[in-house]
Amino acid sequence: MNTFAPDFLNALCVKVARQLNKLPYELGEAEKTNQSEPYLIFPATADGNIRVSEQEARFLLTQQLEQCGIHYAVETPTLLRYQFSGTQSERSGSTDVTLFEASPDNSKFIRKTLIELKAHNVHQRNVEKDFEKLLQEKEPGLFFHILQAANSGTLTADSSEKGVLVKYRNAFKTILDKLPLKKDQTWFLHLVLFCMSPCFLISKTIRSEDLSQLAGFFDFQYKISNGAMVVTKRNGWNVLDFQDNRSNTCSCPLGNDEICGKTPAN
Repeated sequence: MNTFAPDFLNALCVKVARQLNKLPYELGEAEKTNQSEPYLIFPATADGNIRVSEQEARFLLTQQLEQCGIHYAVETPTLLRYQFSGTQSERSGSTDVTLFEASPDNSKFIRKTLIELKAHNVHQRNVEKDFEKLLQEKEPGLFFHILQAANSGTLTADSSEKGVLVKYRNAFKTILDKLPLKKDQTWFLHLVLFCMSPCFLISKTIRSEDLSQLAGFFDFQYKISNGAMVVTKRNGWNVLDFQDNRSNTCSCPLGNDEICGKTPAN
């Protein structure tokens, strides 16, 4: 499997999602501490609720990268400069995690994949800033979004523009309307959205040829029924519902045969 291809990145996210779904909570589930690594837990807020953020996902992701022998950097300065809302001048941004490989002559490291992590159903501008960096920088990208919970409108509620996928669609339109973008055929942006309750993961890859026809790209229809996702229109989105198989394992190098769909190399 190509280490930097969408299939591999998707398998990586599924592994992280499975781990997130098993993490103990500070004010309960201490019996889970007898499990094998990781020893990470979700902390509690002052009012006793669970605090879920992108930080847990980043720690788990970097652990997986080290197990796979992939070089990475965190909070990597962007090579381009940006003028974000509320600022008067352009400045370098940062990328949550960047994957590298050694150059052919081993003289330096080459940026291969940019990764942005996000948690919760945030305002459109929050995802727009991440998408803008992922679209303008030359490397392919991965956007991994974690939701603590979802109902039948969380992803697609359109009239109020509160749905996550609606915000994705509008964010891309805003960016592409103001920026001339030309991407070569090797570029892609892989989108992964993981929900913890009910537990499911959906993913889809945007390639260079898709950028001119994104109008229906984010269409996805579903409902939450009896604590599980029921998909009524897939529209090319890959869907993994592991609400009832939290402990399943497999033989893929990342532990995700059902998502990478390939026989592991010997």
